[in-house]
Amino acid sequence: MPLAKWDNLMIKACVVSGRDASPGPMLKGLIEKAGFVNVKEEIFPFPIGMWPKDKKLKEMGAYNLFQRLENLEGITLALFTRFLGWTSQEVFVFLTDVRKDLKNPKIHACYNL
Repeated sequence: MPLAKWDNLMIKACVVSGRDASPGPMLKGLIEKAGFVNVKEEIFPFPIGMWPKDKKLKEMGAYNLFQRLENLEGITLALFTRFLGWTSQEVFVFLTDVRKDLKNPKIHACYNL
């Protein structure tokens, strides 16, 4: 599945670049380390696409899909060409299938926010 491959490659590119692809699990600790107290952490599922049945999640998923499609090329080009050695043309071709997966209502893409 191109979307899963893209996700794994993004993580790899972030590691190669020296960045953390998933800083979320560390945020509470970092905030507490900075001196804040009584920090409450809440984790929410954030869908990509309009597949959820819940009206609010469906709306959130629609907005998330829009922003993901709009920024997909920029973030992928930067990381894949600079840190994975891909050409721009290879990225463009690959993203065609990633976009299809993102738009596919049978694929229930989601991440925690």
